[in-house]
Amino acid sequence: MRIIVQLFISWFQAFICALQFLTRFPIPINVPYERNIIQKSVVFYPFAGFIIGLLLWFISYVVPSVLPSAPSAVLICIIWLVSSGGLHMDGLMDTADGILSYRSKNKMLEIMKDSRVGAMGVIVCVCYLIFKMTLLFSLLENEQHTSILSYILFIPIWSRLMMVLAAKWYPYARQEKGFGTDVSRIPFVYAVLSMINALVISLIMYNFLPIHDSWTEVLILIIVLILISTITMWVISHALYQKLGGLTGDTYGAINELVEVVLLMSLVIYAEKLM
Repeated sequence: MRIIVQLFISWFQAFICALQFLTRFPIPINVPYERNIIQKSVVFYPFAGFIIGLLLWFISYVVPSVLPSAPSAVLICIIWLVSSGGLHMDGLMDTADGILSYRSKNKMLEIMKDSRVGAMGVIVCVCYLIFKMTLLFSLLENEQHTSILSYILFIPIWSRLMMVLAAKWYPYARQEKGFGTDVSRIPFVYAVLSMINALVISLIMYNFLPIHDSWTEVLILIIVLILISTITMWVISHALYQKLGGLTGDTYGAINELVEVVLLMSLVIYAEKLM
């Protein structure tokens, strides 16, 4: 009985760890950020994405009834960014500073570790946010935006899962120990559980969303989104691996952001086909 209680406490702490690390929703529970807890927490990364996605879906469902499409798109984008505390955007900016410096591998890693943001990071951030806002605007302008925007809930789920898979498939680029090192050394079973978690949440949420497509169409679209997520993650991860000799915590954030924007772009393309 004692072992069962200890296991429950350990997994509950991992659940809280995932929410506290990946979101900025107030959770006043202290958990030990130990290696065991950090590694178990990746199982719940898709659930943290689900919480963010649920907020985005609610905002995208309510705000357009009050505001025009343009300010609605900006507001959704801001909430999307704030809900994670800019954690992944910071990773994208640091990665851009390092990779686009065109220096040696060690120098790139040194630049990425610097807490200061460089010109390339700012440029990439601005271009990324503008592109994301215009994609959201395109979805809001679609005649079937209520149904199409429901799929926005799935995007943070799968983008968080892709961070887990990237961490498992590619080595860590740095030698020193830290949060990213622990995540990169997760057991294979944790990556599988994270994948199952993402799939189960996605399939369950279909029954609660105002999606007008048939079950077959939704299933096909979810499979396509999963494939797009995986291919995007692999292409980005492999390119970063070639440059850096591995991945880092910053590159995990960059992968998350880029998978999100590619999935959002895929929804826009899908929505255009329906018009």
